[in-house]
Amino acid sequence: MEAVGRVFFRGGVEQVALDAVSLDIEDGSFVCFVGPSGCGKSTLLSIIAGLIAPTSGRVTNGGTAVQGPRPGVGYLTQKDTLLPWRDVLRNIETPLEIRGVAAAERTSKARELVELVGLRGRERAYPRELSGGMARRTSLARMLVADPELLLLDEPFSALDAQLRVEMQNELLRLWGDSGKTVVFVTHDLDEAIALGDRVVVLGARGRIVRDERIELARPRDVVAIRRSPEFHAIEARLWEALSADRYAEPAAVS
Repeated sequence: MEAVGRVFFRGGVEQVALDAVSLDIEDGSFVCFVGPSGCGKSTLLSIIAGLIAPTSGRVTNGGTAVQGPRPGVGYLTQKDTLLPWRDVLRNIETPLEIRGVAAAERTSKARELVELVGLRGRERAYPRELSGGMARRTSLARMLVADPELLLLDEPFSALDAQLRVEMQNELLRLWGDSGKTVVFVTHDLDEAIALGDRVVVLGARGRIVRDERIELARPRDVVAIRRSPEFHAIEARLWEALSADRYAEPAAVS
């Protein structure tokens, strides 16, 4: 991202969501964006995805300018977007069906993902019949089935209760593992960002980068156990200080 800016107009009034944000994200890394509501986290993620265009600046991926949605990118939103008329297996197959993959091949790949995310026995269940955790697993499998190189996740576990959230955090870390995939994860939860990421970027108003910290905590991680370590608390204290110092720096922008 090079000097990325984004302006929206609401009721004829200009609102600056992002102002000259510059950031490099390394291949294979797990980067978390954290910051208060309205700081532009979701806007920035949508620009990376190519869903909206920056007003100024540019985004490149592998040296190529991002000019719209593209293959190789998976996006998991905060809210479930499963198709209610399709069962688990057919929901997972959807990206491959859109790409024109033959029925037998896409069903085979979908079944592999069902096993990977622990949904065996629920293949023919419909979204209304799934628990919150099962629905999230289905959405995660649907994102992964096309084997994207870049995974974008916008507060994907915020609607879950505490136990399910921890379960899904560990599931995501397990699936990411040594995959070599790049993850950009948006959250307002600082503890979640530290537990998951190997880099936490703290954003202030209008996407200003307040702090960019490498998380030198050993992997593999258990997101509950890691929170008990003195190193975790030291990182948390530094990042909270950065967030608090920025809190009243300038008015928040829309997200």
